[in-house]
Amino acid sequence: MANTAAAVAALDASLTVLQEARRPAALPAGTLWVGTNPQNGLAAVPGEGCEVALGPLARRAPWSIVPLRLTRPAEMHLLMVWTRKEHEYVQGLDAALTRYARFLLAAESVVLGDFNANAIWDNPRRPTDFSRVAARLGDQFGLVSAYHARSGEAFGSESEATHYFWRRRTRPFHIDYCFVPRGWVRGLKNVAILDRAPWDALSDHRPLIMDYEDGAGRPRRAGARRG
Repeated sequence: MANTAAAVAALDASLTVLQEARRPAALPAGTLWVGTNPQNGLAAVPGEGCEVALGPLARRAPWSIVPLRLTRPAEMHLLMVWTRKEHEYVQGLDAALTRYARFLLAAESVVLGDFNANAIWDNPRRPTDFSRVAARLGDQFGLVSAYHARSGEAFGSESEATHYFWRRRTRPFHIDYCFVPRGWVRGLKNVAILDRAPWDALSDHRPLIMDYEDGAGRPRRAGARRG
């Protein structure tokens, strides 16, 4: 955990979200941790000048998809995502979008984290799939994937992986995303997947980071990383 904390600090992000995060014995000031198992939860780590608080938790929503309110430096709503088998993966995210729709529509919002999904696994026979959820994020909430908006790549045709199954370089997948308001696309200065040390030793996932500069010229960096 100490190595992870040092790597997160080195990102110098306004906000970092972590999945499969162990709960430290003493939470650093401002850090939020959510979970049912102290060895395996979600964390939101704010940087300097950033404050984050839990949003209203919806009944029957997956515990691993968590609403957050960013209160500084500007008001913003976030949905911290870690889809899990117990909630049927992306089907659980679709249900969470229904339960948190009012929250996401009430302010400028971002949906980010480990979706455990990609368009290559779409199946029209299932109740939903990644492409339908991605389309819903766009149609209902006005959100687009920062990586795809920046790279111009199509869903399912990503040239960079965010996850290596069983840590094998021969099993690369792109399953982590950061969906941001369409109006942010022009302000995206950088979207990157950190496929390098120390992250390759810390996790089978790689951090997805986003640098954004708003209309007032204020830079923000967000990072999503799975433990």
